[in-house]
Amino acid sequence: MNLASALFSTCYVFVLHHTFGLPTIAPQLKRYRDLALLVAAPWPVFPQHLQRAMYSKGGKGGGKGGYGNDAVQEEVGMDVRNPLGRHRWVRLAGLQTTDLNGKYAEIVVPQNDDDRFGVRVQGEAGMKLIKRANLEPIPDEETAKVCRIAGRGEERFVGGFIQNTRWPLAVLEAMPWSASPIAEKLGFPLHLARVKPRSEFRGRADYDNQWATFMMIDEGTGFAPTAWQSYVGPVVVWRPGGAPVTAGDMCVFNDFLSSILDKYAVGRVRPEKDLTPEAWVRKRNSILENQRMNPHEEQYDDINI
Repeated sequence: MNLASALFSTCYVFVLHHTFGLPTIAPQLKRYRDLALLVAAPWPVFPQHLQRAMYSKGGKGGGKGGYGNDAVQEEVGMDVRNPLGRHRWVRLAGLQTTDLNGKYAEIVVPQNDDDRFGVRVQGEAGMKLIKRANLEPIPDEETAKVCRIAGRGEERFVGGFIQNTRWPLAVLEAMPWSASPIAEKLGFPLHLARVKPRSEFRGRADYDNQWATFMMIDEGTGFAPTAWQSYVGPVVVWRPGGAPVTAGDMCVFNDFLSSILDKYAVGRVRPEKDLTPEAWVRKRNSILENQRMNPHEEQYDDINI
């Protein structure tokens, strides 16, 4: 965002204030700054409180852990614990179509009356119905706990927009991925891999993934590469070597990035001071402590970074 754009946006919001009676400008400078960013940024910037609203909705369930009410949370938890639950991975074996044997597949639909599961084979389009006898569960020691962050337009699925799940390390390591520059500086390398959406996308806005875009910003400019500004879609976030990454981790990291973007907007980021492991620990602890002091606020848990 250049100076001219920022000034134009600020004037634009000021006109809105006087024309439509928005709240008094003196005590609402941050709100105006947020609106100015929305108008002037090269891609849609969602300030922290707007991000929370956008990601509080899921296909079935929602919120930072991918869960909604208690019943949905239990349903998702049962899938996570079940080796043949939805979004668990299996290895195909004993099929007459021998070229499928040995391939990895993700369970996307529970078993039907014929005890067949709907699976999506890695690297192939469409869904296949496979008998239970031909599905080999992947042991947890061959998988990593990862965080899947949905594209904005995904719908009609169990889990929510920010979801803990397990993926085989062999699948993760074989997929194209990009490293988060900021995470690298903070001392916990994160890899982002784009994955197939769980529902059909109808337009460009459905591919928006603001959290992934934020994770890919350049440490010097605060801008994400062009390839990560639009048509991003859902991503899986994982750590080299298989260390766990959870929804709680992503929420704390996103809060950190939101605070850093505030500084980039006014040219006040000093990477040698603001983007260090020590700076991360201070901010992370501050975020978690503020939550503990406000027990009615949603609490991040299972923090690993």
